[in-house]
Amino acid sequence: MNNELDKNQQQEEMSSSTLFVFKGSQEDFYRMMNLFEAGELSELLGIEVLDVGAIVESQLVAQPKVINLSQWFQNNFVEAIQEAWLTLEEVFGKSIRNPAFRSQAVKRAKSIQLGDRTVALILDIATAENQEISTILGVYPIGSQTYLPENLKLDVYESEETLVELQAPLQSEGMIQELFFLPGEAFRIEVSLGDFKQIENFLLFPTR
Repeated sequence: MNNELDKNQQQEEMSSSTLFVFKGSQEDFYRMMNLFEAGELSELLGIEVLDVGAIVESQLVAQPKVINLSQWFQNNFVEAIQEAWLTLEEVFGKSIRNPAFRSQAVKRAKSIQLGDRTVALILDIATAENQEISTILGVYPIGSQTYLPENLKLDVYESEETLVELQAPLQSEGMIQELFFLPGEAFRIEVSLGDFKQIENFLLFPTR
């Protein structure tokens, strides 16, 4: 009975704790485990260590970088390029179908791999009335593909509020959606196909 209580208490403690990930060899892991079992790891690190375990690198999920779209209005694409947001010509190449986006708006596209299929996510941003930013999102087939994969989904969130839920119908040549945001607002785009998902985070924060 006491063992069960101790186990439940440990689970409660771990649920409110912070997870630390260390990268090293298998030998490094065994040394850390030996220190933990000997009760020396907590003293060495200066923090209470509740458990030690091993995971493979493929199990780690990288946190997507937040892209400041306000920089795009200043023709600053350094951050965008680092995250593979390129010009439409660079992403589509000669196969560009000239999607119906605004000629005077700021546009960038990103190639997204979802399993064995590749699509392009396009952002088209322009200033609108009342300090709002008109943001047109588009997902289009890329390369030799004519249609989007069936059941491809485009979801947009602001905090945890769902703003958009789109699903590509059969033989869809592209999906497009316009949204309006105010400076200081942030949103998240998720493009998914089955078990594969790409997440992109954005912020409209004025830069000086």
